[in-house]
Amino acid sequence: MTSPPERIQALVDQAVTDRITPGGVWALGDDTGLVHQGTAGVLDPDDPTPVRADTLWDLASLTKVIAVWALIGTWWQTGALDLDEPLGRLMPDRVDGAPLSPVTVRQLLTHTAGLPLRSRQLYGTEPERIRRGVLREALNGPPGQAIDYTDRAALILGYLAEYLGSAPLPNLATEPVWAPLGRGDTRFGPLPDDLAVRAAPTEVDAETGSRLRGRPHDFSARLLGGACGIAGALPWAISPASSPTWPPPGMRPSARSGCGKASRFRPGTFNHPAACSGTLPPTPLTGCGPITDSPVLQPGSPPIGARGRSNLTNKIYYSRDREPVRQLRDSVRAAAF
Repeated sequence: MTSPPERIQALVDQAVTDRITPGGVWALGDDTGLVHQGTAGVLDPDDPTPVRADTLWDLASLTKVIAVWALIGTWWQTGALDLDEPLGRLMPDRVDGAPLSPVTVRQLLTHTAGLPLRSRQLYGTEPERIRRGVLREALNGPPGQAIDYTDRAALILGYLAEYLGSAPLPNLATEPVWAPLGRGDTRFGPLPDDLAVRAAPTEVDAETGSRLRGRPHDFSARLLGGACGIAGALPWAISPASSPTWPPPGMRPSARSGCGKASRFRPGTFNHPAACSGTLPPTPLTGCGPITDSPVLQPGSPPIGARGRSNLTNKIYYSRDREPVRQLRDSVRAAAF
C-alpha cells in the first residue's frame, strides 16, 4: 500500500500528464513544521524550467485569506478593531452618509452586507475614482439579511485596512501577518524581474498577447496597480523555511467571529458553518482561488490544524474550467488525511 506522500505525488504527476496544469508543488505539515513535499512538471511548456519548491505562484482570490482576512483578524484580536463598528464611524470622511455607512466590518467578513454582486456603473480606470465609486454605490439589499459572496466585500475591507493603517495594502500585511509565518518573501505584484523569472506564468494578457508572469492575472488587481483586497498577492513558495503556524495570527478568532444566522451558506465563505465549532472547513477558505489551493486544517487535538496540506498549481495556464483542479485538490486532500 502506498503512503500519502506517494499517492499525492502520483496525483500531481498525473495532473501534469493530463494537461490540467503544467506543474505543481505540494506539501504536508504538522505542528513540527514541513514533513513532506514534492514537485511535478514545469513552469511553462514553452520554456520547460522544472517547478521547484521555491517557485512563485499567483495567489489570486486567496489574497483575501492570507492578507485582508488575516490582517483584519489580527487587529480584532488585539482589540484595535471592533467588528460591529459601522463603516461610517471607521471611515467618516469616506462613507459617511453613503449607503455603505451603516454596514459593519462583521457584515463584510460574513458576506451579509447587502453589497451589489456586480458593479452597476463604470468607475473609469483611475484608482481614486474607483475607490470613491465602490464606497458610495447603493446596496443591493438590507445589511444582515442574506449571505451573498462577492469580491466587493474584500475590496472594501482592503480599503478599510489602508485607511486604518495609513499605508497602502502592500505595506500592511508583512509585519503582522507574513513575517510571523516565515513568509517574508510574500508580497503584492508586480514582481521585480529577478523574482518574476521564478514565477509560474498564468494566462495570456489580451493587451500584450504574452503570458502574465510575476503580475497578478486578476483584472481588478492589475487595474489598481497590482494590489487590492480581492487579489494580487505573490508569491507563496513552499520551502523548508515555511512556518508551521497556520492560519496566520488573528485568523482563528476571525473565523470564530463569523458565526451567526443567515438565510443561506456557500461553501468557502467566511461564515462557513464549521466556524461555529472553532474549526476551519476542509475546503478552500475563500471564493475560488483560480490557481492555488489553500492550506486546509483538519479538526483534532489542540492546537487546531495539527495536520495541514497545501497544493499549488498553475490552473489557468490551459483553461479557466474549475472542475479538473477541484477534483485534483479533493483527491490530494483525501490522500493527505
